[in-house]
Amino acid sequence: MKRIKGLEFRAIAMGCSNESDAMNKLAEAELLQRCERYVAATRARERLLVCVNAPL
Repeated sequence: MKRIKGLEFRAIAMGCSNESDAMNKLAEAELLQRCERYVAATRARERLLVCVNAPL
């Protein structure tokens, strides 16, 4: 996520299977972590897939 700033991709898949990943708890994440995920998500031109580890 840190090296794709300025690049574009047709599709991006972000898998966040680790429970401690900031994507699973965005409200509690630090600003830098939220910004990194935003940059990664906005690199997709056509499709974006985000998988999170949500508790059942």
